[in-house]
Amino acid sequence: MELQNLLELVKEKTTIVYLHDSVSPARHGLKKRLQDEDSNHQDIPLVFIAQLKELSRRLENARQIADVLDWNSYFYYASKCQDEKKNIEMIKLLANCLMQVPVISKHLAHSECLKNFTRQVFEGDNLESQNVYLRFLFIFLAYQGADTCINLSELTFSLVKRLEAIWKIISESVCDSENFSLYSEILRILFPLFRMGFIEESTRLTALPIIIKTWSKYSQEEDSTIRWHAINAILECDLKNITSSQACEIVDLATKTLQSAVKLETVEELEGYYHQFESDLPLNKSTSLEKDLVPILVILYSIISIERVREKLEIILLPKEHDRETSLKKGKSLACLFLRLSMIPLMESVSIWHGTILFTLCNCNPDLLTNQVGYGYASGILNKVKHSDPSDIIPPGSTGTHSGTEKSQPIDPITGEYKQQPKQQGSSSAMTMEEKEREAERLFVLFQRLEKNGAMQVTNPIRQAIDSGYYHDIDDTYSD
Repeated sequence: MELQNLLELVKEKTTIVYLHDSVSPARHGLKKRLQDEDSNHQDIPLVFIAQLKELSRRLENARQIADVLDWNSYFYYASKCQDEKKNIEMIKLLANCLMQVPVISKHLAHSECLKNFTRQVFEGDNLESQNVYLRFLFIFLAYQGADTCINLSELTFSLVKRLEAIWKIISESVCDSENFSLYSEILRILFPLFRMGFIEESTRLTALPIIIKTWSKYSQEEDSTIRWHAINAILECDLKNITSSQACEIVDLATKTLQSAVKLETVEELEGYYHQFESDLPLNKSTSLEKDLVPILVILYSIISIERVREKLEIILLPKEHDRETSLKKGKSLACLFLRLSMIPLMESVSIWHGTILFTLCNCNPDLLTNQVGYGYASGILNKVKHSDPSDIIPPGSTGTHSGTEKSQPIDPITGEYKQQPKQQGSSSAMTMEEKEREAERLFVLFQRLEKNGAMQVTNPIRQAIDSGYYHDIDDTYSD
């Protein structure tokens, strides 16, 4: 059946059912058709809704569907529909259209049918319907925000209670796929609900420990979407009043997650593409990594003032003794890998949040920051976080050490590594003939490479003198 015919049939049936139960004046205009038993009770075939759902994936079709259907009647029909499969397909059709034509959200925002249908879905026991409807609500709230007739505070409370119930199943036994999927969808929608402020203190106190435990359970599963839903939900919680033990647990979980996400090979690959000026920069990889890291860094920054958190972050994010044995740009620890990521233009947001945390750990002191990570990294950090002009940074004259270390070995303010102690002058400082030959060979190879790359022109001085015409043979005979 063609799209237009499908739309006309669906619109007619949904409108008739809606007007049959309403007190709208329009009901009297359809008196004859409402008295027709066949028209009144005949259901819309499931296959028609399924066809519309598939057609709605195309933008032009979605626009046509959005223009023709009356969504208030549509929701009313869905609420009265006893066929659960058809009900689910109708929600999917609406979600498809909403993604393509966001203006639909404005027509639905204050519909009593939407409000009643939302309550009906979550008072029921059909897990698949709740799953699908939560996905629709996530899209709806992304476009419409808090401007809706749905009681979002009541919805948040109900979802947290459901989250608590499913968590008991997950923690005590193997959870079935439907409950697990519902748990994931609840975590995902808590992100916009928390962001809009629809969470009472008592609800937050119930939700936060469960979300933290969820993060703990899946902290090292790289492909776990539920882990990232939990992190995003925590991101929008008010973390200022959490206990020190909860904050420290979050730091430990963040460390595990960051270690599983920030790998040496990934950093080297991103560096390689950038330094070689390749045209096919791995934008997907950098965007995906940034999307994973930024929420965690924001969470860490939001709890940095809580007792014992600062000390933990210093251990994790400031270079350690073994890192300073060479230049920090060659380091492989988590602290060094983050510094290396901060130099990659594709990771701008990571650079800003990581730099803000480092600057805070260094008491917002540019000299101390420079002493910890080197002038190059410090100037980049200060430029990005807008705390200071990098040209005003003066490398500290006094030597510094890593916080918590007992050594007072001087640190190179340029590279962040320990300075090499100068060799004592004496007979041992003189180069042997073998060392001189190796050094001459190294310089010869270096000059050849520079000349080949066009970086500089190296000419044999003897050949240059001959070509200039000022070359004269020198008589080797000695006069008495």
